[in-house]
Parts: sequence; C-alpha cells; structure tokens
Amino acid sequence: MVGPITVQAKPNPLPLDLVDFINSAGENGFIIASFGSYAQTIISKAKIDIMASAFGKLKQKVIWKLKGNSDLLASANIFIKLK
Repeated sequence: MVGPITVQAKPNPLPLDLVDFINSAGENGFIIASFGSYAQTIISKAKIDIMASAFGKLKQKVIWKLKGNSDLLASANIFIKLK
C-alpha cells in the first residue's frame, strides 16, 4: 500500500525557498536523497560528510533530507531539509 487512497486533504504548497531551488536546476534537473530516519542513526558523520562532498560535485541539484546534521557545509547545489 502506498498511502491512504481516501485522503481528501489538499497538499500544502512547497516552501518558496525550495521552489526557487528546484526552478534553478535547469535542464540538469534535481535529485531527492532521503535515507530514512533509521539509516541516519547508523551512518557515521564522516560518511555523511563524504556523501555531502560527492553530492556537491554533481551537475544536478540535490534535495537532501537529513535528521539533525545542521553543521554540514552546504554546497550551492545542495538543499538540506532538516527534520
């Protein structure tokens, strides 16, 4: 099951900063990276830093959902959504 089929609520609009980030992706597009809340408890800070460095080298924009890693050095092509 992919979610409740009977949901009738209208979705909330995206935050403007996220809309601007997506619109600035151009023809390279964007990638959404989310490893889930459990994975983030077992992935070390060092490995998260390595992934941030790799994401920063991509042509595509990256929307990355993280839990509690606000001290990352963000690249211009990474939008970090902290939960």
